[in-house]
Amino acid sequence: GPCAPYGLPDGVPPPPVPPSGPGLEVVTYNLYWWNVAQNNNWSSLWSKIQSQSFDLIGFQECDDIYFVLSNVDRMSSFQAYAPGWGQAIAWDS
Repeated sequence: GPCAPYGLPDGVPPPPVPPSGPGLEVVTYNLYWWNVAQNNNWSSLWSKIQSQSFDLIGFQECDDIYFVLSNVDRMSSFQAYAPGWGQAIAWDS
């Protein structure tokens, strides 16, 4: 087969098909915190996050994850972890 020249034997079976059922929707989002703060564009940011579908979200350039959680209605049941350096994750509990 086409992979054999790269060291993989012919006839390697394909990976198994994952089981169907409830999935986990994961999103990453760069908030551009400095820009949103400088332009006082918080309502636009909250609306954008509110309109998305996700179970777990990772943030970049996030100075205060709890500020986000308290301003986005759909995230009222979310918990979060913020190790610092502008990074945070939040998940639906």
